[in-house]
Amino acid sequence: MLFCLLSGIAFGQKTWNGSVSTDWETPANWSGGTIPSLSSNVVIPAAPSNQPKVNGTANAGTVEVQSGATLTITSTGTLTTSNFKFIGIISASIHNLGTIDNSGVITITLTLGVGRGFRNVGTFNNKPTTGELKIDNSTVSGFTTESGSTVNNEGKIVIGSTGNIGLTGILIGGSNTFNNKSTGTITIDRAVTNSISNGSTLTNEGTIKIGSINIGGLVAILNTATFTNKGVLEIDRATTNSISNTSNTFTNEGTIKLGANNGSGVTALSNTATFNNKPTASILIDRASLTSISNLPGGTFTNEGSITIGGTNSGSPTGIVNSSTFNNTAGEIKVDKTTLVGLSNLLGTFTNAAKITIGSADNVGATGLANTATFNNNAGGVISIDRATGNALNNLAGTFTNKAKVVIEVLASVAGTGVNNASGATFDNNGCGALLKLVSNSVIANAGTFSNSGQIIENASGNSAISSNAGIVQNLNAGIFTIGSGTPVFATAATNLTTCVPTNGIVDITGLHASTSYTVTSTSGPTVNVTASSDATGKLSLTGLGAGTYALTLSGSCVPENITFSATLTAPANPSLFTVAGSGSFCPNGLGLEITLSGSATGVNYKLMEGVNLISTVAGTGNPLSFGNILQAGTYTVEAVNATTNCSSTMTGSAVLVAYSLPTATISGATTLCKDATAPVITFTGANGSGNYTFKYTINGGLTQEVTTSGGNTATVTVPTTNAGVYTYTLVSVSDANCGQNQTGDAVVTINGKPTISLLLNTQTFIEGSTTVLCDADANPVNNLLFSVATSCVTGTLMWRTQVGNGAWGSWSLTPPATQPSDAVAYRYQASCDVACSSTFSGIIN
Repeated sequence: MLFCLLSGIAFGQKTWNGSVSTDWETPANWSGGTIPSLSSNVVIPAAPSNQPKVNGTANAGTVEVQSGATLTITSTGTLTTSNFKFIGIISASIHNLGTIDNSGVITITLTLGVGRGFRNVGTFNNKPTTGELKIDNSTVSGFTTESGSTVNNEGKIVIGSTGNIGLTGILIGGSNTFNNKSTGTITIDRAVTNSISNGSTLTNEGTIKIGSINIGGLVAILNTATFTNKGVLEIDRATTNSISNTSNTFTNEGTIKLGANNGSGVTALSNTATFNNKPTASILIDRASLTSISNLPGGTFTNEGSITIGGTNSGSPTGIVNSSTFNNTAGEIKVDKTTLVGLSNLLGTFTNAAKITIGSADNVGATGLANTATFNNNAGGVISIDRATGNALNNLAGTFTNKAKVVIEVLASVAGTGVNNASGATFDNNGCGALLKLVSNSVIANAGTFSNSGQIIENASGNSAISSNAGIVQNLNAGIFTIGSGTPVFATAATNLTTCVPTNGIVDITGLHASTSYTVTSTSGPTVNVTASSDATGKLSLTGLGAGTYALTLSGSCVPENITFSATLTAPANPSLFTVAGSGSFCPNGLGLEITLSGSATGVNYKLMEGVNLISTVAGTGNPLSFGNILQAGTYTVEAVNATTNCSSTMTGSAVLVAYSLPTATISGATTLCKDATAPVITFTGANGSGNYTFKYTINGGLTQEVTTSGGNTATVTVPTTNAGVYTYTLVSVSDANCGQNQTGDAVVTINGKPTISLLLNTQTFIEGSTTVLCDADANPVNNLLFSVATSCVTGTLMWRTQVGNGAWGSWSLTPPATQPSDAVAYRYQASCDVACSSTFSGIIN
């Protein structure tokens, strides 16, 4: 009370009346007619219609903005206070019960220690770009908010940059709202206990920096209400905790950096309430002296974003300690640079359905992940552990259940033990989707209960063991892997072929899930694409395989990581090779050519093939073979087939048989002519042959004669005409330089002579070619003609015709003329076998 009296006596009160204007620097606007000074306690009531504006430089010892009043500092204005006063039991340099709109600079530089620098019970708007609030030398808090108040910071708030600020930098109490907007920055140093103590609602969309140049307090941020970070939160130089969330909810949707430049406390982030790290949000923690994140009893920590521990500097002895409920539902947790344990699930339940990466960039101490409670790696979860010097995953007590993927030492091999399952502990690699993969030379040590119904891949040369197996266990480095009961270690075995056709090689795959569908495909070697189910013992057999080296891949819904393996199958020997001979050319109407094989083996059948056509089969004798004469053009090969194994070989070489074309011939020249006419010719014409043609023929079925071409394909024979008759030339055969064949065809030459005829008329014999004149001695004018045929036609029918005088010849008739009148006219008579060879008689009867 004495201190209060001294303060009130030492400083005079200046009350705003706004009687002239809104200008702070107008004396008439103040009681007493003078403007305030650093020795003035300024009071701004709500009554004046003109509320004050600071456009220039304003000074006051203290400022009280009463409820309903408004103080405005423009972008050119500055307000400096240097003292404190009590309102009730609360002291501060500025008491805001109304509204302060600041676009300028407010500086609280106290010359005497006070409780609080800025007390906000109303609304404080710190405007963007130019608005700035600077507070130093407080003893309780730099900035305090109380129930019903609102803070909107879009500018700068700098607390403790040059002088101590007491216990708390910003104290948010009661039911109020503190908003650090996207353009707002808050910098706090030199707080003894808390840089920010939030007991209401604080939302950061801008930047908050704590401990950048001096201490950040025992607990830099203490949250007991609702803290939402959507911007950047950077904390250094905390003594105990950078963030302690003791009740209600802390939500991070932005970036939190703890210890990036200096210490982040004994435990950088401590949670006993609800802490949510949302998608796209990030937490980066370095330089914690004991634990980077401690989720204490009563706390629920949910991560959907990114948490990085030890990313740029030393992490902490232990990266994360969970003693309550920790849910990593999305995003990734990365832990490096710890000295004892990367992640310790001490009590409660840790559930992972996202990524946990431990030791990917640096060492993490003796243990990568330690569990003494309940740890669930659920579907979608991937845990990667590297660079642990003792146990990568140490399940000391409780239950560790993996339903997703755990990969140990894929990047760096340090640990001697990949998974240690201690006495009394339970490790369950559970279900088709579960994968436990130990990449380097680290073992599984089991003294508790270790069951597998998923997939385990182990590469150690040492001894590993589990209690029971109903899944797949791959022991890849010739170490000993002991399974207490159930399905044995994954293995493959090949059974070679005993026959080539059908192929009957077998690859047996054991150590699979029982009665489960798998797909096996080949990546090189003979083609395999099989989908089949294992039997009740977990065995799958690939049957009917041919010889070769197979590179195979096993996949399926119960194989989280495809299994690759190889198998080599051999077949019985193929028959020995011998040489095929017999190539040449042949006449199609000949005997053909003999095809032979230089040798043979007993028990082998040799098939003569023309393309895909089987010609004949000969059993091997141990000696050369003959397939006989072949009268068919083509390329002939021999396939040898072992009668027992059906293994086959194609013999060396081939026999190429070429068929000559057979020549053909035609005969022409048939004609009919008169005796002693110009001699005709018979023409023989050859085709489809080569070289000269020889034609054989007969005349009227007589002896066979022949004629040969000379340089062409035709030859001729002259037919004499000295003797009348019918001459039939018959084609018998034709031959060329290679082959010959019988042919058919005739050419008939008919040579007709004149018929020999005499004419008796009135006892007078007429001579052919002469003209005889007779006198009719009786009164009968009709005279009988008597023709006598001595030699008739060679071919055809004897024909007759008559010419009277110089008239035209009459038509040919089969009947000779019988009478001639006595009319003193010359009559001519012709008899002929054709019109060319005729006998003519002439006679006149008077």
